[in-house]
Amino acid sequence: MLIPQKLESVYQLLRATLGVLTVTTGLDKFVGLLADWRFYLAPELRRIVGEGAVGVVATAGVIELLIGVALLSGATRAFGYVLCGWFVVTACNLVVGGWYDLALRDLALAASAFSLARLASARREPLPAIDRAPPTRAPRQARRVATTR
Repeated sequence: MLIPQKLESVYQLLRATLGVLTVTTGLDKFVGLLADWRFYLAPELRRIVGEGAVGVVATAGVIELLIGVALLSGATRAFGYVLCGWFVVTACNLVVGGWYDLALRDLALAASAFSLARLASARREPLPAIDRAPPTRAPRQARRVATTR
């Protein structure tokens, strides 16, 4: 089903907002202008990784950059679901750390990412290598197969 034109603007707004938000927070994991992201790691995780907290945050930044770029470059259907899962994982980390208000925000963002993926599905955006149509036979080959039976 193709989505009506009125929903197209909702799709484009969600895609741009979530894409830019994800790229921005991913980049900020390296720059630290918005927050000290190590602070938001669950205490148990901080205890386990110790000085490796910087590496955990950098890894999260790379993941967010990849997801954001994928959303903005058109792989919205698949990466909308990936982003939804990422926000749920982030919310779980925040709950363990006692940041319930931020966890609720991330769950709302997860619902937005899920909605984006569903809208992308309704737009019939192809999934690379999954939604490709099987190659069609050339007319000559089809006739040859039909006459050999």
